[in-house]
Amino acid sequence: MQLLWFLPSLAYGVMLGVTSNNYFLAASTVFTILIALLVRYRLSKRPKLSANTKLRVINRDIWLDDFRMPRGEIFWSAEQADFIFERLGATSSTSSAMQDFFSKNFERSKTNLNMAFGFNETEVVQRSLVDDGPHAILIGSTGSGKTELLRQMLRELNNAETKPGLVCVDFKGGLGLEEFRLQSLRFASDHDMGATEKVFDWLELELSQRELSPEPRNALVIAIDELTHLLGTVKRSSEVLAAIAARGRSARMHLILTNQNLVGVHRALLSNIKLRVLIGNPDPVDAAMLGQLSRAPLKHAVQSLASAQIVAHASAAEPFYFALPGFRPEVIEQSRVQPRVASEPRQRQRSKEFHREYSNQAKARHRRRRQTSILGLRLLAHRGGSR
Repeated sequence: MQLLWFLPSLAYGVMLGVTSNNYFLAASTVFTILIALLVRYRLSKRPKLSANTKLRVINRDIWLDDFRMPRGEIFWSAEQADFIFERLGATSSTSSAMQDFFSKNFERSKTNLNMAFGFNETEVVQRSLVDDGPHAILIGSTGSGKTELLRQMLRELNNAETKPGLVCVDFKGGLGLEEFRLQSLRFASDHDMGATEKVFDWLELELSQRELSPEPRNALVIAIDELTHLLGTVKRSSEVLAAIAARGRSARMHLILTNQNLVGVHRALLSNIKLRVLIGNPDPVDAAMLGQLSRAPLKHAVQSLASAQIVAHASAAEPFYFALPGFRPEVIEQSRVQPRVASEPRQRQRSKEFHREYSNQAKARHRRRRQTSILGLRLLAHRGGSR
């Protein structure tokens, strides 16, 4: 509506520039019209605000869902400004978000197969295999904590009101997912290749039966640790996993995979995995292949906490923390409560060997050279007079 107020003036400027042969006025007016239309188009792309709109502050940028707000507040609408300042005023600090996460004192999403991944600067980060999946992959180097995050996700699913069926394939020596052996419908490791092949035979048959069954079955989650090792050892596992990735949503079969990088992961499998998590400091090539739009490092590095970020195509990365084994939240809280010991400011001291030329602690070089030259002239004059 505000743009209509300027249209008569802009049209008059174009007419005046053309009729008076003042082409600079006409060109500047046309340029102003283009800028106004561009701003108007940009503002028309702003998201519709609702209670589910997510506000994220990444570096110096403010994101509303997948829309990056302009740097200048003058380009914000009144509705956007009220929403942003209200959310920023209501957000909690990292400490309170951490307390809510470890005490389980936060509002859980009502969607099926919902998992709390960790916490960031403002809130507890949650994702669902139904709404954000149907499949997930965790990428991180050795020691980054991807197996621990996988265990945490499986614990969340086991503690849900509607527990899904669980199939675990542990190709990390059998120690990563050992705690879920008794709770799993099928369990296999790299120590027993015969059992692993039987698991994939069962998964292929299960996919076919679920597609033919008229009644919906309970959700089934297939957790695989160290995907590349599995694909290189069990050849037919690639075909079975690609089939589950492509047709598993309707059959309610969900994959959660971990790997150190994307080397050896087939495109047919990766293209159907929408929930992607980068852990630690990943390789830039892997981050670009997973669709990372902008890197979002967390502000503070905390001991015994691992950092990760959820990435997706054409959207900003969402960072979060998750706990490693041996982490104690009370230790972090005590370290933050302890006041800093105030120390007296130390007076800056100059070096006695090398004084600056304009320092009053030493004579300037030009003065020393001048005095030497004057003494030299007096000596020459004295010698000449003595002759």
